[in-house]
Amino acid sequence: MTSPAAIYNCDESGFPLNNKPASKILAQKGSPTVVSQTCVERGENVTVVACTNAVGNYIPPFVIFKGKRYHKEYKDGFPNGTEVIMTESGWINEEAFVKWLHHFQKFRVAGRCLIVLDGHSSHKSIQALEFCEKNLISIICLPSHTTHRLQPLDRSFFKPLKTFYNETCNKFVQQHGGERKITKFNFGGIFRIAWSQAATSRIAESGFASTGIYPLNKDAVQNHEYLPSSACEQVSMPEEIAVKTQTETVPAHVPRSEDLVQGTSGAVLEPLNSPGTVCFPSPSRPKTSFHDLLLTPVKKVQKRKRTARKQTAKLLTSPDFIVETKSRKLGKNRNETVEHNKPGQNKQQWNNTCTKRKIGRRSDDDYHRSSCKSADEENDTACCFCNLKYSDPRSIAKGDWIQCQKGKEWYHELCVGAEGKKSFVCGRCFT
Repeated sequence: MTSPAAIYNCDESGFPLNNKPASKILAQKGSPTVVSQTCVERGENVTVVACTNAVGNYIPPFVIFKGKRYHKEYKDGFPNGTEVIMTESGWINEEAFVKWLHHFQKFRVAGRCLIVLDGHSSHKSIQALEFCEKNLISIICLPSHTTHRLQPLDRSFFKPLKTFYNETCNKFVQQHGGERKITKFNFGGIFRIAWSQAATSRIAESGFASTGIYPLNKDAVQNHEYLPSSACEQVSMPEEIAVKTQTETVPAHVPRSEDLVQGTSGAVLEPLNSPGTVCFPSPSRPKTSFHDLLLTPVKKVQKRKRTARKQTAKLLTSPDFIVETKSRKLGKNRNETVEHNKPGQNKQQWNNTCTKRKIGRRSDDDYHRSSCKSADEENDTACCFCNLKYSDPRSIAKGDWIQCQKGKEWYHELCVGAEGKKSFVCGRCFT
């Protein structure tokens, strides 16, 4: 049985560089206006990767700032052991997750350990899986749309952490009267206060217990908690209910349509079963609709069929999954290489590629004028001076080709003495 100290849960969440005003503000009774200080800017998002085990020991935070230039002052104020990196988007990616694994390796318990996390694409790179396989780290990926119920950090940790963070941000803004903003340089000191209040062993243990991971409890999550939201579910009426609704019994005092007979005046219907009772007909309605009488054009929208991939729980560090990921990545790289080496998609780009490859030094205007020629025409082109075709092996000794700007005829540069010239007019056109 795996020790609870070797069972970890990893997840990331975003923290904005601004304060969220409190929902309740203390003010004097009867005050006409109640105000609260807040930041004007929306603020960048800072990603924090948190990790804890089932006994309540936390890995130091792993912080991701948005940008390219890294400053040493960004690490000021953070808890001891915190790692700070930069990405262009400010979110985690494959490279950042590999860096987090090296950070995790420094503080985790010795021996084989288990990490429970969500199925984000950054967790499935070949570099990350090879690192985990080499360092005795097993990774279990949770099924799709279940992390809100099966991930311990989502159940017990991130909500109090963000609550304490917002409170600390509000105090920071009130103390400085709006003169100082929350930036990357002072984010560490604000985040440290919130982290020290939320990163307790009791919160971590309650998260693992509520999800049933440790202690192992299969009944911790009920079946109805996996059901999709009723607002997103399209309920269709079963055929049995639809047939029953159509053949529903009619009360005795309401005459059926098949029992009514038209009278002599055409305005009164008399039921056959109960003579003497008069029933007035309902207003007549046309069977054909207005759109059938007056045809109007209807725009047809072609709906794309999207096949949703349902992700199940997987052991990402298993040998089969690693081999599958490597083969998929290898096939993708091959396709990228083929697409990169593939010539132009349209005919004009293809002709330009062939012309530039087969013909030597010529001006840009010559390339543009020769773009309309096909590859076969270029192979059959003959020098108007020596009559050697381009495809003739003896033509290579003549050097590069050059085109007359007026007559559009082709010549060897050695035949007409035009070595290195950008423009050329043959003797026929010159006279």
